[in-house]
Amino acid sequence: MRKKTGIRNLVFLSLLVVLGIVFTFFSFDIPFTTYTFVGFSRGMNLSYDIGNGANIVLNTSAIIGDEKNYENSFDETYDIITKNISSRFQEYNIQKNGRDSISVTIPYSENNIDLLDVMGTSHELKFTTSENGEPFMTGDNIIDIVASKQMISGSTTWGVVVSYDDEGREAFANLEDNSTVYIYLDETLVSSMSLSSAVDQSSIFISGSMDNEDDANIYACRLLTGKYKVNVSSLGANKISPTYGENTLLYIIIATIVAYALILILFGVIYKWQGVMADLTMILFSVMYMFILSLIPHFVLSMSSLIAMFVLHAIIVISLSLTLEKIKKEYALGKKLNASVKTGFKKALVPTLDLGAVVLIVSILLAIFAKNSLWVFGIASLVGILLSAFMSLLVFRAFEANLVAVSKKSNGLGMKRLEGVNEIA
Repeated sequence: MRKKTGIRNLVFLSLLVVLGIVFTFFSFDIPFTTYTFVGFSRGMNLSYDIGNGANIVLNTSAIIGDEKNYENSFDETYDIITKNISSRFQEYNIQKNGRDSISVTIPYSENNIDLLDVMGTSHELKFTTSENGEPFMTGDNIIDIVASKQMISGSTTWGVVVSYDDEGREAFANLEDNSTVYIYLDETLVSSMSLSSAVDQSSIFISGSMDNEDDANIYACRLLTGKYKVNVSSLGANKISPTYGENTLLYIIIATIVAYALILILFGVIYKWQGVMADLTMILFSVMYMFILSLIPHFVLSMSSLIAMFVLHAIIVISLSLTLEKIKKEYALGKKLNASVKTGFKKALVPTLDLGAVVLIVSILLAIFAKNSLWVFGIASLVGILLSAFMSLLVFRAFEANLVAVSKKSNGLGMKRLEGVNEIA
């Protein structure tokens, strides 16, 4: 590789790092538009342990005439609420307060406050074929209601998929052609839809004034209150402080910046320009890490995901250090600079893969089978270990190859021969 090519490539790679930092940590107005770009890290949701939470206490009582079965009905309602929340969030806390209330905590947002408020009341869900008519299906027939988007008339529309049991399927299949179905919660009409023919299937898609996933989730949760087996009421949802304290996230950010800066400085001091290449690799790893995590649905920054991120940063630091030490050793034993880099990477390959193998296996298992905070930990670990391998074995190698093309000699690379060792021809 020519020196000019090496310089050009290093400038290009360095520019990528700078752009990555800007797009990850900064927000700015996009010129000539009304849009504001929000940095990937700023767009990530916080869990209620290090960020604010949304909490509601659901007070319960027996439905008149069902007092003897209250405990079973309470447990069924608790299961309905748990399934509802767990299908929409990966970080949540649901607990019974004796046998007369249920506490629910999820990450804070205005939409999540609205969602909990909707869940805080119980209703009778009815499907009729005439206004205020007799129901042909009720909440007892509902299996689940989930937010979904489907293609209708060439455009994507948000709505909910209502799935129901065999009795509900039979009721829909027996509807007359060109029927209108009205959906009531108690005596309030919440939706209506026209059917050109009977629907002989176990689910139906309902659309309406739902512009996004949040609207669809709130609508789904509203209908699901018709499945409750006990009376439910509440005083409304509240915004609560982080579990670990109001300033926990600030302290974590300060400590992270200090530790990160120290690592970057140590790389530069110990390994000179090679350390700078390691610094650029590590920064690029961090910004790509944040970018990928920000794209994963339901992923939140929590204490568990932060621990996973810290562990994976430690792993890439060890991988980069191991590679640099191998290169230094090869050069010290007399190999040429280019050969030292190639051999150093080759000898660091197996230890680097061994280092991540256990983390990879555990991460896959957690990502597939775990729930709640362990799932978040598993996802953060899985993304991090795959990305760290890519960065330490390929991207860092690209930085090093271009640095060698620019330097040609070991000056400023933090390497020297052992005493009495000459360069191997």
